[in-house]
Amino acid sequence: MAVFDRDVDVAATGGYHITLDAPAQAALRELVAPETVRRLLASASALRLRDRDAFWDRRGRLLGRGPDLTGDASIDVDRITLRLLLAEAVGDDLHLGRTVSGVGHGDDGTPHVLFTDADPVPADLVVGADGAHSLVARHLAGGPTNRPAGIIGFSGRTLRRDLSPGEQRRLGPRSGTAIGPRGAALYVGFLDPVGNAALDAPGLRMSVTTGPTYIWGAMFPESAATDSLRDLHGGELQDALLRGFRNRGWAGHTLEVIARADPCSVAAFRFNAASTRATELAPWPAGRITALGDAAHRREGSRRGHPRRCSSAPRSGRRR
Repeated sequence: MAVFDRDVDVAATGGYHITLDAPAQAALRELVAPETVRRLLASASALRLRDRDAFWDRRGRLLGRGPDLTGDASIDVDRITLRLLLAEAVGDDLHLGRTVSGVGHGDDGTPHVLFTDADPVPADLVVGADGAHSLVARHLAGGPTNRPAGIIGFSGRTLRRDLSPGEQRRLGPRSGTAIGPRGAALYVGFLDPVGNAALDAPGLRMSVTTGPTYIWGAMFPESAATDSLRDLHGGELQDALLRGFRNRGWAGHTLEVIARADPCSVAAFRFNAASTRATELAPWPAGRITALGDAAHRREGSRRGHPRRCSSAPRSGRRR
């Protein structure tokens, strides 16, 4: 097996964390060594150790709660941590800095992967895990597999300790969603691979997140005004996002998780979705070229850039 990735650094990712449910964990156990699974669990946050999810309005008033998570086997893990573990498992068969330009078949019907800067590689089976704008999925479907959904999203990371005591209590060790008028919403996910570790084995821990952290995602309907936000970065984007919520009547304390985020973690992206027409959703025929993940279900946010690693001085009103 060979894995090709256009990134030159395994730790380079625009994502924050990913949820692995019981079937996903079972699949990993079939594919990687037991010690790798143990390191994953030691670096992951267990949903069963969190409070029930919450749903709020734009003023922070509680609307309802999600199901009891006591028996939930799912875990959340930093995407970088997961990529590092998987890269280690693949070993020398991982080839970084290789950009795929297309897929096809040779004269004898053998699948080929084409590259922008290297010779084609033949394979017995080609599996494309190349995201919402997948070249592999486009090849299989004979055209684009998604289009903008009319929603612009924003995301970032906020340390729990940087919030006021009141917001720490309201948000709690849980994930939650706040909804408001004019299509605005704010999701706040809780991640703590140390205090809520799925496996209590500090010696195996390699999580990027080292304490209670909120991974949040906000959204507005797309418009000429919101589309321009996708060209902003860091503190500029953060301030513009806050203005957008305030203009929609959101209470100040509900925006604290955005206001006190690390500016370098704030990013904007566009949601894409598959067609709603049944004829366009028909699966491609089974064969030796296929796709999985976002490339297959064709529904994700596509970033214009992604959070950058940077250093910045504390901004006014921030506690560090």
